[in-house]
Amino acid sequence: MSRTTQLVPLLVLALALSHPAQAQGPAKGKHEPIDPAGIARLIAESGGSAQVTVNDATGAARFVRTSPGGKLGLLRQGARAVTDEAKKSRSAEFFSDYGSIFGITSVASELEDVRVAKDPQGGTHIVHRQLYQGVPVFAGELRSHFDASDELVAVTGTFVPEIAVNPYPTRSAEEAGRTAVAMVRPDTTGAQAWARARALAVRPAAAGLSSGATRAIV
Repeated sequence: MSRTTQLVPLLVLALALSHPAQAQGPAKGKHEPIDPAGIARLIAESGGSAQVTVNDATGAARFVRTSPGGKLGLLRQGARAVTDEAKKSRSAEFFSDYGSIFGITSVASELEDVRVAKDPQGGTHIVHRQLYQGVPVFAGELRSHFDASDELVAVTGTFVPEIAVNPYPTRSAEEAGRTAVAMVRPDTTGAQAWARARALAVRPAAAGLSSGATRAIV
């Protein structure tokens, strides 16, 4: 008798933390920008060409760009950032100057460069992962976009501001894996399921609020 082996793509387990954050319902209406003065300063220092869109749930900037031919922080950008390292430094400078519009309070501890990609048009895109007390924030990711002229022209993505949760889980990775497997087994009759990889993460709730979670791929 044949037996099917099934791998379930992704299961997120919301586990109890030592001091879990108080659950709250979604806020009514749109959230005001968390730093309108910072947005106004960025626009002014970009020669009026910057455009900023904020997340309705959190008020944090999620899409920042310039009009064609412009560059972000026009009055602050120096020489062209030709190398990848120079682009990483330029991005860090941008977040240091304007990170408050995303909710960033410490660039060094809250952002980690994880990937640099090139596009066919000569642009460069740097992926920055959000960290909370050293723990990755699930889906927390910002991207710096440089055009073919090596100018920073856009920053996009999601940064979850004002996280208030204890990031230390009360269950081990092994316990989380066993729980994940037990949860999917009823839906995998005749198949095998196992925990393939585990990683601790802080998972934003639906409305941009924050909660702790351990995620497990099974």
